[in-house]
Parts: sequence; structure tokens; C-alpha cells
Amino acid sequence: MPWFSDPDCVSAWLFDGESTGDDAVDFGPIGANDLTDLGAASMIRSASGWLDDCMAPDGTDMLLGLTDANQVLLDLTWGQWTIGMWVKSNGAWPAAADPIFMCKEDGGGDLSYRLFYDKTSKKLTGTFSEDGSTAVTVESDAIPAASTWIHVAWKYDGTTIRMYVDAALQADTASFAGPMNTNAEVFALGGRGDGSLSFRFDGFIDEVFQFKRALTQAEIGNIVNDGLSGPSTNLHDVVIIIADALGPTHYSTKLQATNAAKFVNVDIEIANALPGVHNVDDLLDGEIDVN
Repeated sequence: MPWFSDPDCVSAWLFDGESTGDDAVDFGPIGANDLTDLGAASMIRSASGWLDDCMAPDGTDMLLGLTDANQVLLDLTWGQWTIGMWVKSNGAWPAAADPIFMCKEDGGGDLSYRLFYDKTSKKLTGTFSEDGSTAVTVESDAIPAASTWIHVAWKYDGTTIRMYVDAALQADTASFAGPMNTNAEVFALGGRGDGSLSFRFDGFIDEVFQFKRALTQAEIGNIVNDGLSGPSTNLHDVVIIIADALGPTHYSTKLQATNAAKFVNVDIEIANALPGVHNVDDLLDGEIDVN
């Protein structure tokens, strides 16, 4: 089973198969958090991701996200969680900004979480808040290399937040009583969703995930190792579990957006479908061939 089919995976954005301007499909088991363009320009996808394609924000006009009203379970209010991704700077890390990879916050002090590069410490950093203003910070041991793919992950086990870089446990930790602050802010990748241009990331982001449990170091290592052999001719093996199916139009469009023809071993399971949706053929309406 691929890591993003784990039942505790809340969302997974792989950026594989979408074209410029399309939604970033949520490949997690729930599949409820497809992202859309929030910036003035459509997000660029690059074929030079860690594994196949990736998102490539330009540091000015491009970011992806989801309004609070449309997001499902992205507040990280679980008793445990793990979040992370691959990141790569486009050239030197900036000296005059704190570029954000992922966040749910605004500029007025209503913070849930922010994953970013800290220009002062020059470290990859996660900041997390229980009340929206007071926050704890957990950062990497070393200054990250420029123009290099780096895997970052933060996990919370109910008492402590820890960080992993390329699956290696970092020294910095923070006690955190939890739960995470719940706010009404935009969830965003590549910058802050309140329109501020000061925190836009110029670089590459790939294989983004959120889990509702604390992954073990070995499990984080499995995610990291998913792409160590380099880009593949076929994308990940996929298990797509479709519950409460909404009908052929919604799901055939969703699966087409993933370029499902490039996947191998696609297993589709349907539960609690609406009347008229009895099997895969009904659901896909002939749009995609599944063997």
C-alpha cells in the first residue's frame, strides 16, 4: 500500500499529472482537500520534482491553497499529527524574507502553524500555536543546502514536537500541550494566504502530507525512500477508496486530473454510492480505462 493510502493520512498532495492552472489533487484516503490557485498567476508545475512533478512557486505571484470554509481536517487539532514535504530553494536561500512552505495563519497574529525558512537562524523551521499568538518553534540542526531537495517533517506525539530532516531526528524539540489553535485562515502552500507578498517561496515543493498520528522514524523514512530511485516512468501504485460517491461527473473529472492512465495497479473501491452509481464503469462513465 502506498504511504498516502494509510487511513491516518488526512491529505497528500503529490503534484503528479496536473497541468498549469489545475487544482492540486488530494491523493489522501479522504481526498477532500484539492487545492486551487490563490495567487495572481497560475501555479507552475515542474517536471523536475523529487518524484515526477512538483509545484514551483516563483516567490511573487504563485501559491496554492484552500479557504477555511472549504478545508477538511487541516486545523491539526488531533492529539497527534505529522506534517511534512520535500522542499528545494531556487538558488540561494533569501536573506531578506522568511519564505513559507505551508501555513494556516494571517498577519494579524492568528497562527495555527507555519513551516518556513528562517532568515535569522538560517534554519528550516516550524512554528506552532495553541492560542493563536504564543508559539513554540522547532528548527533543523544545520543550515540547509541551496538548490538541493530536502525532506522535512514535524511530528507531535501528544506532548512534544520533534523535527526530522531527510528522516534524521533533529536535536531541537518543544513541549506542546495542544491542541493546535483553530482559526478561520486560509491553508496555503508556497506563501501566506492573506495576500502578503513578503513570505512567498521561490523554489520547489513536492509530496506534501498531513497525518493524524505521530509517525515513527521508520515510517517517515519510508516516505523519504519512496523517491530515492529517482523519477519513474510510471507514477505511484494507487488505491482509491471512493465513499459516498457523488456521481460520474465529479469523480471522473477528479481521476482524469490525476492522469490516471499513467498509474499502475490502480485499485478503486466504491462504498455508499448514490443511486445510479453501481460500479466502476458507472462512476467513471467511460472516461478512464481501469483494469
